[in-house]
Amino acid sequence: MPYTMYWDKVRRERIDAFNKADFIPETVRLYTSSHCPRKCGFCSSQTFIPFSQEKNSPIMMLSAQEVHDLVVNHIRKYKARAFLFSDDDFPIGNKWGLERLSQLAQLLIESKDNGQIPKETKFFCQNRIADYLVYDPQTKEKSVNTQLLDKVKKAGFHNLGFGVETFSEKLLKAPSINKMGVTVKDCLKVLDAVLERDIVPQIFLILGIPESTTDDLIQTMDTALEYIKKGCDMAVTPYMRAFPGSPMSQKEGYEVCYEKWTHPNTGETVLIADKFIPSDPKIAEVAENIEIVAQEEMERIKNREGWDKSILPKSLVGMSRFIAVAKILERDELYEKYNEYVYSSVDIKAIKAACAP
Repeated sequence: MPYTMYWDKVRRERIDAFNKADFIPETVRLYTSSHCPRKCGFCSSQTFIPFSQEKNSPIMMLSAQEVHDLVVNHIRKYKARAFLFSDDDFPIGNKWGLERLSQLAQLLIESKDNGQIPKETKFFCQNRIADYLVYDPQTKEKSVNTQLLDKVKKAGFHNLGFGVETFSEKLLKAPSINKMGVTVKDCLKVLDAVLERDIVPQIFLILGIPESTTDDLIQTMDTALEYIKKGCDMAVTPYMRAFPGSPMSQKEGYEVCYEKWTHPNTGETVLIADKFIPSDPKIAEVAENIEIVAQEEMERIKNREGWDKSILPKSLVGMSRFIAVAKILERDELYEKYNEYVYSSVDIKAIKAACAP
């Protein structure tokens, strides 16, 4: 793999001067399991393998030792300094997946102690909020698995991604999201516990959710802003993609926007499902225009700061989309709030260093 070519490209083109998010160019992506067991309404991960094989398929995953050996190999061969486990849900959320994460963390700790892995090597994985919740049948309460969090912190996991999607209680239970068994309170509880351990949570959000109202959308953006201020990172999807095979794609009552694509050789034109159209007219307007307005905002920010690089941090892209939503909804108070945070959070010293020839 030509990792060094890619890493050099990232160094040339990325601005890393917002929200103090830690980014390491020498990062390797690893996939360690076959698919995600969750049944989020918008995702086809849990359906594409059974559909393509015409039978149910159990989740297959590398062992903790195998994952550890891959890490060591990439450090030795490519001089990787960080690893992103790109599985949709790296802990998988069942007994075996959580045990694997705990065992891997222990192996990484031991290898750092004996010098096989450099102490400064860092790790990132994608998770679900439910992975770190423990249910007590006696009290009927959920608590955070702090023991597991302490262990992954010690192993060098500096960033944990969470598919939160929304901070609206109603939308968490909506068919398009379907985060059954998880509440907004659960989300905040886990995020707070991660932050307490000086680990950066990356929140994944979707704005144009089909069942969303304006109040739902603003609640999500305002809550996200508060957690960015606390130290979270953020990745924002502007609308809900219509993935073929997802539970949502098989439900009636949800309108889909299609894009035309013409084959360059045959001239045949086909329709490709692109995104869901929200039922609320205002949210539909947001989903239709957000990318155009957000791009204008990002260009305005880059011009203001004198940036000539193309890759912006995810949180800055996300905040640009929040600003775009405020403009489309004609909510001046939101526009001022989000805009003020963006300008107050830009690290001028880091910008000058990044833009230096």
